[in-house]
Amino acid sequence: MNPSYSEFKFPAIRQQTWSKVFRSRTPKEAVDLISHLLVYDPVKRLNPIDAIVHPFFDELRQEGTRLPNGNDLPDLFNFSKEELMGCDATQ
Repeated sequence: MNPSYSEFKFPAIRQQTWSKVFRSRTPKEAVDLISHLLVYDPVKRLNPIDAIVHPFFDELRQEGTRLPNGNDLPDLFNFSKEELMGCDATQ
């Protein structure tokens, strides 16, 4: 810490809605997911399991979904026992 600065006053920044932060073309599901992930209080924040089942990711769970280059999707939901244990839904 610099001893010559005894006080710093941060500028006042007004709260903005997520719809103002993101472009108008941003999908509603994306804005909803971000608004639930970027919550200061960890108790109110979306947990990992709830995040991956959010409607934003529904397309990834549809049969026949392919990558933009036409290739098949990699295995996305084959979690190991250790990975699932690290995603305790009560946290």
